[in-house]
Amino acid sequence: MIQPVFRENTTIQPYELGKRSLEHAYLHASFSFHAYVANLICHALLLGVLILTSLPLVVSVYIVGFCFRPGYLYPPINGVLMMKEERWHYNGAPLCSPSFTLVFSEWCIGVREQNGQRYILWRDSSSESAYRHLLVTIKKQSIPTK
Repeated sequence: MIQPVFRENTTIQPYELGKRSLEHAYLHASFSFHAYVANLICHALLLGVLILTSLPLVVSVYIVGFCFRPGYLYPPINGVLMMKEERWHYNGAPLCSPSFTLVFSEWCIGVREQNGQRYILWRDSSSESAYRHLLVTIKKQSIPTK
């Protein structure tokens, strides 16, 4: 009788490094439907305000031309966000002393660098476990050590 051989998966994915320790975090973010919907809502609100106000047509056209851009919100994180050896990296480039806004962490995380660059990490842009692990890592990092 032939016994089936079960081999343990020996390849380690980069995101698995973070699962073993809270000193490392790895998150691969892709397209976010929530970011698309949030920008669409901003467009609709701007259009609604311009239609309902009594501004002259010339001023309305100027405002639409001035405010027209693909996204009203900060750019979403697309790519790899990781923390290794207490240093944050976004797509291979180090982040300059990032601070994180966790107020709306059910939907997104705000990331602000020291140089003023801002990003939004949407919850639906990555796997649920990687997002939760990143939240725990950020919260653990924000707790001062004695």
